[in-house]
Amino acid sequence: NVPAYPANLPLQSELRTFIDGPNPDENLGESLKYINFKDNNYSSSQKSKTMMHLLKNGYGCIAMFDNWEGQTSHCVFIYEGDGCKWGYKDSWPDSAEFGWKELDLSELTAIYYVTGVGKDKSNQSQCGDYNFAITGDETQSTINYSISGDVSQVCSYTWLADGNIIESGPNKNSIVFDPSNCTAINPIEISVNIVTPAGGCAVNRTLRVPDPPTEIAIQGNFWDNTAQTACPDEVFVANPVLIQDLNYSWQATGVQILGSSNTTNLTFQTPSYAGDFSLSVRAGNICGVSPYETFDFDDGVDPLGSACNGSPLRTAPSTVTVQDRVIHWSGYGISYTQRQEGITCTLVNLNGKEVFRQRLIDVEQRLDVRHLASGLYILSIKGAEFHQREKVFLR
Repeated sequence: NVPAYPANLPLQSELRTFIDGPNPDENLGESLKYINFKDNNYSSSQKSKTMMHLLKNGYGCIAMFDNWEGQTSHCVFIYEGDGCKWGYKDSWPDSAEFGWKELDLSELTAIYYVTGVGKDKSNQSQCGDYNFAITGDETQSTINYSISGDVSQVCSYTWLADGNIIESGPNKNSIVFDPSNCTAINPIEISVNIVTPAGGCAVNRTLRVPDPPTEIAIQGNFWDNTAQTACPDEVFVANPVLIQDLNYSWQATGVQILGSSNTTNLTFQTPSYAGDFSLSVRAGNICGVSPYETFDFDDGVDPLGSACNGSPLRTAPSTVTVQDRVIHWSGYGISYTQRQEGITCTLVNLNGKEVFRQRLIDVEQRLDVRHLASGLYILSIKGAEFHQREKVFLR
């Protein structure tokens, strides 16, 4: 009882065009969409709901499996389903078959689906000349979408969400959009049909749960980018790479978060001993949040690392007090020889930036920091045989 293959769905040759073609997006333009299950850790239930949603809305799915009856990276066309069993057509020309059976969705890594006909190639260059794009901050409760590019020659705009017209008119180069059903398994396709004197074209944007960051950058005076190690008791700043219209939240193991964990740039402090640490970050927008992406730093804190000048961490026999925005340092427990070898005092703010540096020579010294802004700072005093760290607050 295999369901009939609908006559209006893509044929075998069309399937091969945008699965095996050198550039799928070039073949079908903005009408071809792609959902990556593998990298976003979708469960089998979520994959099933995603395909059922597409089928109920008239879309066929090209399903890519890591393992299909012993074959790797095999594709089939899904055109019917009840959530348990699926009607499919094999995508290989010499062995194409129809089937109706349960599928192992744990092996399903991605799906392609078609939202409409391909773009008119004659209008493609005309749209490209204007460099149109949809822009908008998708972290807010409502989204202010607008069209960027050369809009001076535009005759009219038609805004659509999942193919349904939202607004249209000659001056509608922006809209306020309030998504009502934006989830991980139900992305919303925002599109604008634009008419210019040279012709018409369309631009698109997918509103969905974002992917987690795949890379972070760590900044600080004692961060060894080559070895990815840090000195003990130092303050660093981590930030996701390629930030765009997203909220971020962080978790940390083995280091102390300074300030908020719900921020784009995370400020953290390493412990006073050697060891491992990890940072986890996820991205969010109006649709929800991505899974956490974890970055592990084995032996990430290394007191003897090259960036730390090979100085082991020991408690310094000195005292620090703050009065009237002046730091008073007393080092009676430090020998004359150690002072002559060099003792350096630095202040670092919570953004990881060094804002003060002075060499300590005398037994007692006053450090005038009245030029600095009020707030919390990390005071670091280092010698050849010791390293002292204090938190100081300037009122």
